[in-house]
Amino acid sequence: MDQVFGGAVQFAPLGLINMFNSGGAIDDVASTTDPSGTIIDIKCRGPGRFGAYSAIMPELCRVDGVEVQFAYTEDGLLAFDLPHSSSDVNLSNIEILYIVS
Repeated sequence: MDQVFGGAVQFAPLGLINMFNSGGAIDDVASTTDPSGTIIDIKCRGPGRFGAYSAIMPELCRVDGVEVQFAYTEDGLLAFDLPHSSSDVNLSNIEILYIVS
């Protein structure tokens, strides 16, 4: 189910889309909004291809503070790769930035 973040961003994390229980990889979803935009913060377990539904294309995506290349399709699929994390629980911190005017 998608949610509206920051009053303008329809977004629904799918998880690791190459796994049978893709949503089981999602640990937490939160957002912050200020005049410069909306940031969706996600904690996701494991390496793999992360996917989400996004009604609009984000400005940028970061994994553990590092900007990553992402793919965005017309039907709203946002996807990028999560590397192996250096933490013991293999938990990646994802930031997705939207600038909505």
